[in-house]
Amino acid sequence: MFRVLLASALLAGIFIGCQRENGPTVPIDTVYRLSLTAEPDTISDNPSSYSTITATLIDQSGHPVGRGVPVNFTANFGTIASTAFTDDNGRAATLFLPDRTLGMVKITASMPTVDKLPVEDDVRVCVVDAGMPVSIRLTAAPPLISVRGVGGTETSALTAEVLNAIGEPVDEEKTVIIDLLREPPLPQGGQIDGHGQRDSTRTVEGIARAGLNAGTQIGAKLVRVYTWRDNNRRDTVSVTASPVAVISGPPFQLDVDVNDKAVNAGGGAWICEVSARVWDIHRNPVANNIPVVFTVDPQIATISAGLTGNRSRAWNSIPGVAFADLIYHSVNTFDEITISAEVHTTGGMITGTREHKLPLQ
Repeated sequence: MFRVLLASALLAGIFIGCQRENGPTVPIDTVYRLSLTAEPDTISDNPSSYSTITATLIDQSGHPVGRGVPVNFTANFGTIASTAFTDDNGRAATLFLPDRTLGMVKITASMPTVDKLPVEDDVRVCVVDAGMPVSIRLTAAPPLISVRGVGGTETSALTAEVLNAIGEPVDEEKTVIIDLLREPPLPQGGQIDGHGQRDSTRTVEGIARAGLNAGTQIGAKLVRVYTWRDNNRRDTVSVTASPVAVISGPPFQLDVDVNDKAVNAGGGAWICEVSARVWDIHRNPVANNIPVVFTVDPQIATISAGLTGNRSRAWNSIPGVAFADLIYHSVNTFDEITISAEVHTTGGMITGTREHKLPLQ
């Protein structure tokens, strides 16, 4: 159950953080100067949280006072030691421990002087709800997974850390919803833990986990994770990110194409561009930099090798497509040839052919 801020200065509702009021502190004694700091200045109301309160006492010349000078501390809620003593550097430190009160606590340090006028300073510490979600951090491991059915890693572990206002995991169990957005239907699209493209889970010590299962389509996965700040589920906190991408499987088939618009290479020779489009088992373009070997039969022309994703003559790069140059002499115009392309894989050779007539330029 969420806690309600008791401080009358704040309106009723969900308490997330504290507004700060800063003002100069003017010492009222000219013999000593006292300054007060809090580290950290924002803590949760968890019993294990604390802030270190340090009072630094110096004399009029700017030198720290000696060891053993008493400094008194008060706080308008929570727990703090009433007295601490300075060390050799003129610092007196103590701990502020929160109770279940939320809001801005005012902590004051003071010491009496010989003329009975106190030297004092104050500092404020914000106490927030340890169990209230304020943000979510989403990560995935591994960030790249393979499409279904190709023998690779097909699941990425999603981790959603539900954090409170000071960046700690919330200490209350929360329901977390995980959505795959803009996802095609199954089997092309992915799913969460085999339960469809929306699923729910519960946090354990502020952390929710689920598995993202790949479908047959490649691409980045857009994931939205959200939970609620209040039990009435009116106020959500969410994160939307693309922590996972599905990549294609190994080559499974290829198609060969020829661009008959040739480039004059001089001496009666012409250059036509040949391309091989390489697919995986689901007709996704394969990864870049896969070698493709081209051959021509009969050998009345020459042809270069290619790599998927390399540049065409127009300086274009297309995923899964390898470009190569076919060079022939004009005396072979209208001769028929067979262009073959081969890709070596761990499972064997993938080949594709095309019958073509050398064009007139």
